[in-house]
Amino acid sequence: MANGILLVLCLLLLENYVMVKGQDFRLDSQDLKIGGSLKLTCSSQSSSIDHWIIKKGQKLLIKTDPNKEFVDPSVSHWKHTENAGSLVVDISPLACHDNGTYVCIIWKGDVKNESKPLDIYVKAPPEKVEIRSNFIILADKEYEFNVGKQIHLICDSEVGNPPGNVDWFITDDLSLKSFNHITENVSRLGLEPIATSCQTRQKISLKYYPNREMKIAIKCSVNNTVGEESFMRIFNIVKNEEKDSSKLIIIVVLCVIIPEIIIAIILGVVLYIRRKRAKKRAMEAAAAEAERKELSDNEYSNNIPMKNINKSSVGGRRNRESRNENDQEKQAMTGAAKA
Repeated sequence: MANGILLVLCLLLLENYVMVKGQDFRLDSQDLKIGGSLKLTCSSQSSSIDHWIIKKGQKLLIKTDPNKEFVDPSVSHWKHTENAGSLVVDISPLACHDNGTYVCIIWKGDVKNESKPLDIYVKAPPEKVEIRSNFIILADKEYEFNVGKQIHLICDSEVGNPPGNVDWFITDDLSLKSFNHITENVSRLGLEPIATSCQTRQKISLKYYPNREMKIAIKCSVNNTVGEESFMRIFNIVKNEEKDSSKLIIIVVLCVIIPEIIIAIILGVVLYIRRKRAKKRAMEAAAAEAERKELSDNEYSNNIPMKNINKSSVGGRRNRESRNENDQEKQAMTGAAKA
C-alpha cells in the first residue's frame, strides 16, 4: 500500500517536471526599433502553472499570483496576459531601458524551471546632428567666408544604436545631387555613451581651406542600420575685400609717409650740420676773443713800467728846473741887494 502511494507521488512529480521542462520563451518580433512594439511569449506544455515570473538580470519585473500580482513600475508600459499554458507580454512603445537579458521562470507545485536567457537589443536611429563653427551652432543656412581663410567645422551628433558612421561631404553643385566624400584634414573623437538614452555621441572636425571664389555645400551625415540623419550648410567663398583695401591703405600710407620720413631725415641732418658748424664757429670766436684778451692783458702789463719810468724822469727834470729857477731868483735878489 505504502509503495503504491509513493509510486503515485513519484508519477505526479515526474509529470510536473516533464510539463515544466517543456517551456518556451521567445520574441515574436525581430525589428526592435525604439518606439516600436514587441511581444514576449513564455509558454509551457502544462495547462496549469502556479506562477509566471519575468526577470531582467536579477531584477523581478512581473510575477503572476492568484492572490497577489506584482509589476515593477519600470515596465508600466508592458501589458501581460495569462492564458492556459502561456504568458504573453506586449511591450509598446519600446524604450531604451528595455535593452537587456530576460528570463522566464515558471512554477508548478514545488518544481520550477527557468528558460534560456533572451536578449533584447533596442535599436535607435541617429539624431541631433549639428554643425558648429568656433563653438557656435550654424543656425542659418548660408555663411560667408574669405578666400584663403580656414573654415573649421565640428559635427556634433548622436549616432544611434548601434553607433553609426559619421562623415563629411562637399559639393559645388548647388542642385545637391552629388557630394564628394571628404577624407583629408578630418579628425574624430571617441564615442561617448549617453546614459539616459540608447544614443552614443560622437564629434568629428573638419579643416577646409578654400582657395578661390565659389559657393559650396558642406554636409555632415550619420547613418546606421536603422536610419540616417544629416546637417548641411551653404558657404559663400568671397574675395577678401577687406584685406585688399587694407593693402591699398597700407600702400597709400607708405607712399605718403615714406617721403615725409625721408624729408624729415634730410632736414634733421641739415639742421644737425648747421648747428654743428655754428657751434664750431662760436667756439672758434670765443677762442679768438680769449686769445685777443690775453694778448691785450700782456701788452698792458708790459707798458706799465715804461710809464712809471717816464713819469719819474719828467718829475726829476721839473724838480731840477724848479731848483734852477729858485737859484736864479736868489741870485737876482742878492744882486739887487748889493746894488
